[in-house]
Amino acid sequence: MTFEVESDPNEWTYESHDRIVEVTSQENTHEGWAINCPGCGQVHFFDKRWTFNGDYDYPTFSPSHRIFHYINKDGSIATTGCHITITNGVVKFHDDCNHDLAGKVMEFEKFPNV
Repeated sequence: MTFEVESDPNEWTYESHDRIVEVTSQENTHEGWAINCPGCGQVHFFDKRWTFNGDYDYPTFSPSHRIFHYINKDGSIATTGCHITITNGVVKFHDDCNHDLAGKVMEFEKFPNV
């Protein structure tokens, strides 16, 4: 799915809540949340298409999040497969992930800080 970002990510501000970072534009518009994934080692961004229960200790993001590729700093594309569901602070790594945590479940609090 392709989507347009309403503001320039280079002008966003980031407020850390331990393992979740809230992302806001310069116009003080909420843009989404970011987490650091221990499975694929990348930051996953949940924008306005996802709902968040507001609980930074036991988060729920809905629907699930599936990532296919990233653009590296050098402009190259890294292909990955990561598919997670976060519900009440429990993270399920779906079987279609292509990393070592595929099929595993872990507590969100065990995620590394962003």
